[in-house]
Amino acid sequence: MTAQANAELLPIESESIDIVYSSGVLHHTPNTDKAIDEVFRVLKKHGKGVVGLYSTYSPTFITARIVNTIKSKFIKSNKNWYELTETAWNTKGTSNPWTKTYSKKELREIFDTSRCNSIHIRSVGFRWADVLPIIGKYISKTKVGRITEGFLRHKLGSMWVVTFEKK
Repeated sequence: MTAQANAELLPIESESIDIVYSSGVLHHTPNTDKAIDEVFRVLKKHGKGVVGLYSTYSPTFITARIVNTIKSKFIKSNKNWYELTETAWNTKGTSNPWTKTYSKKELREIFDTSRCNSIHIRSVGFRWADVLPIIGKYISKTKVGRITEGFLRHKLGSMWVVTFEKK
């Protein structure tokens, strides 16, 4: 089954889904915890989940916070740091109204052992272009840049991928 719906109120019967996959979506909902509760509600017992959520302490989001906080001061904007990110998102006047980031500790609390048989959290998505504005895109084109991105994506990636099995 595929559905496009409000992630906080899925029109899906409880315990009816074998696998839930969400990458780069739930951290943009007004109430991410409620959206994750919905994932658990619709999953069958022993159902599998794969959820991608942004990483708070990744260089990508540390840089985004610093750069966009400074930028908002210079352009006299009342926008939050995340409203100035993800410009590909901006279509027909729609902006990025919510972005939440999570630490590994927070994810362990959300996907706790009372709800999951197994939990695996890994980091993905490191790019020099996201970390070093202007020069990062040039570093990424070099052999050293590609090698270090490959190594660092599992250490300093911008997204957590949480895989789990529902109890």
